[in-house]
Amino acid sequence: MNEAAAADRVVVMDNGSIIMDGAPREIFARSEELHAVGLDLPQPSELCGLLRKAGVQIEPGVLTAEECADALEKLLPASGHAPIPEDDTTSESADGDIIISTDKLSYTYSPGTPFRKDAIDEISVDIRRGEFVGIIGHTGSGKSTFVQQLNGLLRPTSGKILLEGKDIWDDPKKIRAVRFRVGLVFQYPEHQLFESTVYKDIAFGPGNMEKNGDELDEMVRSAAHAVRLREELLSSSPFDLSGGEKRRAAIAGVLAMRPQVLILDEPTAGLDPAGRDNILEMVENYRCESGATVILVSHNMEDVARVADRVLVMSHGRVAMLDDTRKVFSRGGELEEMGLSVPAVTRVFMLLAQRGIDLGTDVYTMEQAVTHLLPMLAAKGGDGNA
Repeated sequence: MNEAAAADRVVVMDNGSIIMDGAPREIFARSEELHAVGLDLPQPSELCGLLRKAGVQIEPGVLTAEECADALEKLLPASGHAPIPEDDTTSESADGDIIISTDKLSYTYSPGTPFRKDAIDEISVDIRRGEFVGIIGHTGSGKSTFVQQLNGLLRPTSGKILLEGKDIWDDPKKIRAVRFRVGLVFQYPEHQLFESTVYKDIAFGPGNMEKNGDELDEMVRSAAHAVRLREELLSSSPFDLSGGEKRRAAIAGVLAMRPQVLILDEPTAGLDPAGRDNILEMVENYRCESGATVILVSHNMEDVARVADRVLVMSHGRVAMLDDTRKVFSRGGELEEMGLSVPAVTRVFMLLAQRGIDLGTDVYTMEQAVTHLLPMLAAKGGDGNA
């Protein structure tokens, strides 16, 4: 939506028909109509809309972080400062035991040839049992190369991957068993579908684990239920499903193996807001119900901000940051120097700080922004109306 906001004209379609056509400012002012067809708004528009509903006098039509900061600057105390609300989303496993770790992990493509490329260089990280880790980085930073080594799809050029303290390459003959414990969902996972029915596709992994009979059936149906695939679709060809159903079926094929570590590489790429939210909710439900660790690779900073306990930032094949989500996004200037963005609400607070209204720069979700701003606006306006 932030990209659409930069356009000259926005055309909104639903069920094969054009339902809106106009300038971005006009279209995104019609928030209720957009929400009704499963679309969302640019974060600055959403933030100003929520504040307006709470009684703050902000004109509709805000599109960008700069415009949002302009509007708030007029309403906030010039030297305003308030403590950022405590983040209650941190995983209970924040101090838990280590499930998977890497020790000076490096990987080189095409060594000994003119096409040699050092993709990652001496990465050492610890990931705890049950936590949700987001991985971000510019294109070519080594994100996909890194996660493909965690379940043995790529063998390190040097260094180690330790799963529950044991090097996964100690016995190369057992690497297949590692892939059952560390499940990997590729970008555009629907491209992984290949069987004649959805049921067989989901059953493929558990079948390779030598599951059969009632146990296999339960694993298939449980995974299908977890991703909200209707029972009648199990007998269909996976290629007859809708795009969103294909993606859910492919994810179910990994969930059916009940991995201890679930890795997802851009799982929401190309999805509409409703599809994106469904995927993230399914992943979080799996984590809560199974106690699994989840690793999410994404270019969408808003997605990472919503779900991750910690964020690993990669740059040029190395670890640039690894810290709590709040602390990482509070370093917005450094992220931007690496060619990365921050959530748009964080950008709003960064702009306000540059203008002398220091409310902190470690706000990274819509809920935090609203909770933080309303008391400040009420303090100036008296009753919440600035």
